[in-house]
Amino acid sequence: MRSGSSPGPKSILGLAASRLGVTMPLKACPECMLEDKRKDLVAWWHLEHQWPSVRVCLRHAQLLLVAQDELHVRTLKDWWLPEDLDNRHWWTASQVGKEQLQELIRIAEWTAFLLKQDHSYFEQDLLRYAYLLRAQQRSWIAMDGSVRLQALKHAFARSYQGFAQLPGLSFLGTITDVNAGILGLLLRQFPSARHPVKHIYLMAFLFEEPAEFFGLYRHVKAMAKSGDTTLLDEQLQDQIAQLRRMIVEEGRSVNAAASELGVTPTQAIRHLDSEGIPYKKRPRVLSPTIEKKLQVLLKAGKERQEISSALGIRMGFIKDYLARQPELKSAWTRAWHGRRKKEYRRCFLGVLRDNPGVPMKQIKRINGNGFQWLYRNDREWLTANLPTVR
Repeated sequence: MRSGSSPGPKSILGLAASRLGVTMPLKACPECMLEDKRKDLVAWWHLEHQWPSVRVCLRHAQLLLVAQDELHVRTLKDWWLPEDLDNRHWWTASQVGKEQLQELIRIAEWTAFLLKQDHSYFEQDLLRYAYLLRAQQRSWIAMDGSVRLQALKHAFARSYQGFAQLPGLSFLGTITDVNAGILGLLLRQFPSARHPVKHIYLMAFLFEEPAEFFGLYRHVKAMAKSGDTTLLDEQLQDQIAQLRRMIVEEGRSVNAAASELGVTPTQAIRHLDSEGIPYKKRPRVLSPTIEKKLQVLLKAGKERQEISSALGIRMGFIKDYLARQPELKSAWTRAWHGRRKKEYRRCFLGVLRDNPGVPMKQIKRINGNGFQWLYRNDREWLTANLPTVR
């Protein structure tokens, strides 16, 4: 091994066809390396650090060092230990914020949990149904069973903001593709298998804890006995049947039924109209209390969808209400624009803070950076906070 002569340690150990490459880079924890040298006189590669989904050391809660491409492409036949590598062999340390670090720790914890399971084989089609049903619980599935892809993509990008810049995790940035990248691959019926690391990131995004995932997966498996997924398809579209029952049989109002189903009254009315289901139209009269609350929320610049959900009134009514009151509409527009400006400023400054020294060309590629909106709507502030912008 020390001589590095042919056939080399990889061949002796039967690793010649391991296909270990740049997409699965070698990683090491600086703290672990110091502890290894004190205890064993040599630093070694820790297995728990090498899983493709792991980017932090759980023992020390810090980012792992990641070996450069050159080490894997040209010198993998040599017998390297982490202590043999100097700074030119490691990727430049990426800066991540506290929230990003906590999310990476969650991913590492999910990986460790899955590895401890006695039966870790999952059927890909059943996984897809588990993801869809969980997305439905989080209001990312429309009443007809279709995915509300834009809302899902936005939440996914916000959850993993900046992660695509880390070595080996570029696939997290593919959700902006026409087919929604990783989300499209895992949520639609594509025949080929997907890398487990992609499943782990989607699981951790959709579910708070692994126990929630396993519970829903067992439910899916029980409903798909003998490979029949009819019941699962019906469950994904069950909201339409529930809405029909509430409106026709129970005589509930559209607002009450929509609230219980976790959808907006506008969505409910759209499906009632498309299905030809009759419903009672409430008179468009506001009580003094609701109208006062409506005006307060409008003057605060709240989103119309947010107001609709909070007060149980249709978005169309809010639009018409503003049209009848030009002064209130102007006040709402100013406040709404101010809230968006504040949010985009916060996002942009957060991206700059989490990526010190990164060129603007790369900053603009980070999801949720807010640059384009600020460039169009708040260029004076943008220029003042980033003088190099022209």
